[in-house]
Amino acid sequence: MKGYALLPGPLLARRTTMGLGGEALAEIRVTDAWATEDALDRAESLALERGGRVVFLGRGSNLLVREGELPLVVVSLALDTLFPLREEGERVILRAGANAPLAGLLDHAASLGLSGLEGLTGIPGSLGGALVMNAGSFGVSMAEVVCGAGIWTRERGLWRAEKADLAFAYRLCRLARGGAEFLAVEVALELSRDEPARVKERMAAIFKRKRAEQPITARSAGCVFRNPHPEHPAGRLLEEAGLRGRRHGAMRFSPVHANFLINEGQGTFVQARELISMAREAVKRRSGFDLELEAKIWA
Repeated sequence: MKGYALLPGPLLARRTTMGLGGEALAEIRVTDAWATEDALDRAESLALERGGRVVFLGRGSNLLVREGELPLVVVSLALDTLFPLREEGERVILRAGANAPLAGLLDHAASLGLSGLEGLTGIPGSLGGALVMNAGSFGVSMAEVVCGAGIWTRERGLWRAEKADLAFAYRLCRLARGGAEFLAVEVALELSRDEPARVKERMAAIFKRKRAEQPITARSAGCVFRNPHPEHPAGRLLEEAGLRGRRHGAMRFSPVHANFLINEGQGTFVQARELISMAREAVKRRSGFDLELEAKIWA
């Protein structure tokens, strides 16, 4: 067993929450963390042969991808295993493979009576993606709950990073020394004990509030822009500039929350890019802020 599979290039419109994207050159799916180095070597070789580049795909929740043939070799993980709990005094460590869906992991933690993740309720994507993006909401971010990770880097191969090895910032996680890019294959979370019913009650309350304030069931990549300042969130700046509900073709800024770009049907990458450009220009004129993308673009 070589620990990975070579697959045909996926149609990324089927693998992204926005529902946008053309066909990649190929996909390397890693089924064994110890095969990561061989799988990436194979991916890089394929990319070199076919004139493309290597990209990492989780559950596609923060991506804007253009249509047509894409010069991309996709590396994905089939690593979503839940590991036995480890208890160290009052600390409870929950470990899971990086491709574990965040929503499913929260439900699992709640059923075990583990608290600490409730604020992440309603955030789509995988555990690994949440780590790399330092996902957060309602006063909780991954930085507060992550205590370590199994990661792969070109320099060191597969190794276990402690909390001190990870440098968290706003919607970002990098390595503390050197800032090298990394691929997460497993994540460890430090949680606390509580009654399952109480954890589920808090999650339900947060989900209800989010559903009223955010289009969490729409075809969206989540927040499209980073908040430029704690006192000037991107959603408010967009609303003040008249972008809330603004439509361009089948792409639209949500009438529920202006920082969510949604695909209402047959939206296209070009429509999304043009609407993003309109928004940046409008906010710059109205408030002077330069909005930076939180979503990633593959073109």
